[in-house]
Amino acid sequence: MESTIYSRTPYCSLCAEKFNSTICFRSVVFVNHHEGPILTEPLSFQGKNSAIVLPKLNIQILDSTNNCRTSMLAPSIHTLCWTAIDRPPSIRFVYNLGIAMNPLVWERLPQSIYSRYRIALTSIHTFYPLDNRHRTTLIKLIDNVKNLPPELICIVWEFIPPSAVRCLLSLCVAKTVWPAIDRTPASATIQLCGDICLYLTSTLDGTYISGICIGSRLYGYRSNWCLRRSISSPVAAITFTLGLYGLQQIDFLSKATASITKSSKATSQQFLGIIYSQSVQPPWIELEWDVMKISHFKWVPKHGNEQDFGHDFLWVSPWLPSQLYSLSESSFYNWPRSCDFTSRNQRFMAYVPLHRDGYCLRGLTAFCSSKGFVGLGIHFDTCSGTNHIVSWYGQQKGCPIHVRLARSENLTSISVIWGRTSKPYLAITTNKRRSLTLGPYISPVEIQSKTLFSGSDGDVLGLYYDISPGLSTFTSLGVICRPGVSSLAPTHRDMVPCMPDHFGHLDLLDASPWSSFVSRASLTNIKRLKVCYLGPRCTGMLLIYNDDGGISTLGQWYENTSLQADIFELDYRPDHVLRFSLVKTGSCQYVSRVDSFPRSPVLKETAGDLIHGDDIIWLYSPDCDIVLRVPA
Repeated sequence: MESTIYSRTPYCSLCAEKFNSTICFRSVVFVNHHEGPILTEPLSFQGKNSAIVLPKLNIQILDSTNNCRTSMLAPSIHTLCWTAIDRPPSIRFVYNLGIAMNPLVWERLPQSIYSRYRIALTSIHTFYPLDNRHRTTLIKLIDNVKNLPPELICIVWEFIPPSAVRCLLSLCVAKTVWPAIDRTPASATIQLCGDICLYLTSTLDGTYISGICIGSRLYGYRSNWCLRRSISSPVAAITFTLGLYGLQQIDFLSKATASITKSSKATSQQFLGIIYSQSVQPPWIELEWDVMKISHFKWVPKHGNEQDFGHDFLWVSPWLPSQLYSLSESSFYNWPRSCDFTSRNQRFMAYVPLHRDGYCLRGLTAFCSSKGFVGLGIHFDTCSGTNHIVSWYGQQKGCPIHVRLARSENLTSISVIWGRTSKPYLAITTNKRRSLTLGPYISPVEIQSKTLFSGSDGDVLGLYYDISPGLSTFTSLGVICRPGVSSLAPTHRDMVPCMPDHFGHLDLLDASPWSSFVSRASLTNIKRLKVCYLGPRCTGMLLIYNDDGGISTLGQWYENTSLQADIFELDYRPDHVLRFSLVKTGSCQYVSRVDSFPRSPVLKETAGDLIHGDDIIWLYSPDCDIVLRVPA
């Protein structure tokens, strides 16, 4: 019989301090669900082992850093805390307490759940000083900060490293905020309508909703803090905010065009959910509550004609469109992958705005590595061009593929494309009849695509993608549109971008197909020409054309990235020669300089020279460059 797999929860159920990798702990598990939970013997993860096998119980316990999606939760406690507590609670209570402390995501967690002033202040003041013979530097520090202002005590508390002293101090305070022992977790499916009372409680790391009372029926628990709502007519949308440990806020929008950002302001530790009403009847909501607060809030479709796409999304971005928008399954694409993250109960989505009031979209930069499409930068300018802002999503690793838009240039379609063996990448077309791929070279005979936006669904507001825990690259992409008539002429569905010809030279890059890139531009009608340097390598070039003819990018353009590139403007004129100097390093070569010289009889031209009217093809990989001339 296969063993049952558990994942140790990140925090001690008793003191609420995060486990370190070597601490001794005990876990609450079920050997027989009919007999209730049991407490294991003291355990620890030794060395690099991230799994503990208990053959007598036929279970495995994984470290929280190696969380398995199919595993059960194992609320755990420090062995020290269990020994130190004077009246240990029941094993069932420890289990319920640990489930209530289970965070929504397990990444970038603070050292302690109790991070508020009151907890830190009380913890410091519960310290009983030892005699001078046993006073370590840490103990002296704790003893000497008692008279500081609460804000400073909180800062000092955050700097105290994980230790037995910290656990014991936290344990003294945690006992004072434990919930009533007789509370029982439960669930229900409800409709939010009529007179509603939201009961709030201050627990764990903030304020949470402990109960919802509809009429005379209570779901969860009462408290001394209550917010009353009266819903007399159908609402256009319900927004809700989840903190790390449960439900914190519910808002009702009477109009679908009401500002979402004003009704629910999410922080970095909060997640925003949106439920649009699809009928005159109030939507059905699935609730779950633990022994402290409501931990689960999700829309449940009750009729076959209700569209459920997007209702399991939790938005992590603090900025969302303040206008009516629609989510459509036809405008969303999931990458094929071996581990199906789409089966999660809820997916965490990041919103990428392509429209900002007072700004114009000026460019996109995609970072692509051997892992695929890993990062995206969105560039905006004020309409006057005096201010530039860029927002980054994902990672800035690999090669940057930059697309710069001219003043009157707009996106007319957004697609994802892929080849027989390649991962999907972003592709766009513009009203300047440009077709651009923000990814490596894919053979035209292999290209497959899905168009996410073509102008027929309204004006594009932004992109969104899945950033659920465990995802290190882009694994999905969707488009959010403003419903209605687009300001642009619709394009045909499934637009296939064209790939520049590399004339059989791509293999000379000595790189994998996922790290081989092709760019092409014309050296005609040039207004300005800029070059980008990263150390000794000239990585790319930006060509700005006259008469609003657009902007082309060659190679890798690192402007406004985390890497500090040097960007210079070349004094190039139609009667000049553009010279590329290359340096060989083993089997590779890279562009070391690009110079502009006036043509004259005394200038000795070389094979790397290009003249006005030529086309430039720049092939590149992370370590290699090849520059080809296509004569006019």
